[in-house]
Amino acid sequence: MVIAIVMIWAVVSVFKRKKLGRPLASLSLIIIFSMMIYAHNSASDSSNLLFTLDNDAQRAGAYLADLIEVLLFAILLFRFNLSHASKKYFTKESSIKRIDT
Repeated sequence: MVIAIVMIWAVVSVFKRKKLGRPLASLSLIIIFSMMIYAHNSASDSSNLLFTLDNDAQRAGAYLADLIEVLLFAILLFRFNLSHASKKYFTKESSIKRIDT
């Protein structure tokens, strides 16, 4: 329940451009990723898996999918925290709407 509240609070904070929006969203992303890793590692019984890994090719494909998942998560976290567009989005100047006449 607490995790859901933190994630909802993070989404609202990001849309309102609050000061804690970026750290809360990063924490939410890390929580989601850690839950995915826990679910993947706790499914040790083959009946819990979506696909069976019967041969070396299937195991290699699953390993590559895990690597791609970690890489995409790292890129997402990096882009969200350190990109120029993200920094610009959370600055006070970008939240002020200018009207040119």
